[in-house]
Amino acid sequence: MSGAHLRPNIHIQEITTAEKLDALRSEWQKLWSNAPAATPFSSPDWLIPWWHHLGRGNLRLLALRDSDRLVAVMPCAEVRDSSQARWAPLGEGHSDYLDGIFAAGFEQPALETILDWLACAGYDRFAITDLHERSRLRTVHCPMGWQAEESLHNVCPVLTLPGAPADLRLTLPPHQLRNVRYYRSRARNLGEVRVECATEENFSELFRKFFLLHRARWAERGESGVLANPQLEQFHLEAAGAFLERNMLRLYVLYVAENIAGAIYTFTHRRRAYCYLAGFDPRYKPFSPGTLLIAHTIERALAEHCETVDFLRGNEAYKYFWGAQDEPTYRRAFLRGEKN
Repeated sequence: MSGAHLRPNIHIQEITTAEKLDALRSEWQKLWSNAPAATPFSSPDWLIPWWHHLGRGNLRLLALRDSDRLVAVMPCAEVRDSSQARWAPLGEGHSDYLDGIFAAGFEQPALETILDWLACAGYDRFAITDLHERSRLRTVHCPMGWQAEESLHNVCPVLTLPGAPADLRLTLPPHQLRNVRYYRSRARNLGEVRVECATEENFSELFRKFFLLHRARWAERGESGVLANPQLEQFHLEAAGAFLERNMLRLYVLYVAENIAGAIYTFTHRRRAYCYLAGFDPRYKPFSPGTLLIAHTIERALAEHCETVDFLRGNEAYKYFWGAQDEPTYRRAFLRGEKN
């Protein structure tokens, strides 16, 4: 089926091996960079390491071309849940947003081509969750012979930043501003308080420290945490390193009196800061390293002209302490053989 022409000038290249996936990286990266609705979670810098270290099933990434030009990528694999095979997006379970990537103007023919390919491959449904509001998979028309069903899936609390740093005190809730001042003052009573950001020179050292802090935070609760898996650690190390090369990684480490108190793993893309994971030394819990690190992340995001800080999936209470408002994510399913 690889290379079969399903639309005039548009054909599918089926990527089924890790070697071919790596070979696609440069073209995919260019397509992703030009896609207005793309997020870091749909980039090859995130999804290729994910497949190498965490992927399961049979790789079935679809690369759509108009003649030789890459115009869409639907990154998926065929996995089996019990005895049922399904077409699952790469990054599932570790990505807060899932999506395909489309060149402008090719969204509709690309979806039609993908669904034709699925029908020929024997699939009668395709569902994708964690679609953000701007996803093109939400807005393209469902073609004949298929029915689309959309539902709310989750929420991502998002803080809208003001236009100028001086206005931040008017944006954040007063009680949270008081908390930041209080915890900074308490921490300074122990000694100098400073935050170090990962660079090419210190990345490996700081990221290893972040892993240790994240594990320590969960160990205090008697749990292993999400980074206990060595394969997961390798995935993040590789993805974060790629983000660093593109000036997207913002890994901040908090020092109190020259001792590491906490760290937060974030990245920025298109004026949006994403807070992914954090960890802290339980001994510093009375000084709330998490509060201090999020405050620093917000301040730096504003200084870098970001418009929003995305706290990502989940409605944990602390996100709303900063004044974040819910942005929904969606699930859209395409079902074959039913009326439009």
